[in-house]
Amino acid sequence: MKVQISLISLISVYLILFSNNISSAVFGSYENNQKPFIERLSVLYASAVDGRDFEELREVFDDSAVLEGPGFQFTGIEEIISGMEGLRQFDRTQHFVMNQNLRIDNMNAVNEVYTIAYHFYKKDEKEHRLDWGIKYTDSLKRVKGKWKILNRKLSLIWQKDEQI
Repeated sequence: MKVQISLISLISVYLILFSNNISSAVFGSYENNQKPFIERLSVLYASAVDGRDFEELREVFDDSAVLEGPGFQFTGIEEIISGMEGLRQFDRTQHFVMNQNLRIDNMNAVNEVYTIAYHFYKKDEKEHRLDWGIKYTDSLKRVKGKWKILNRKLSLIWQKDEQI
């Protein structure tokens, strides 16, 4: 009897919450629940690029995704992975993912990701660093429970190249 009353009480509470549109206060909104999964993609991207583990980008991009920026466009995951090989011209890179301005609309999302990317290389046997202030604009879609980037546009806000 006690278990039945508790179960009935619990069901009543759920019905009240959902019928009054206050369930998100208890369970969190869909947008807030999805936010960490989307933001993680930018961190995973930075980690894959800096670690030169370009195969890991399959977890970030949809198979038909487009990655574009000043002077380049890669279409499809195979071309993205192949195109990223160009980063091997640098001894190493280090990407700092910063602000993310995310807007979710059901199974689609747009995320503006601010990043500073450091590119280290040698010139005339001296260490140099090319710094980029970047804004990525990502279009994303949730398919089969996973978020993937459909289009990532790299906009270069500023750059600085110096000997270090």
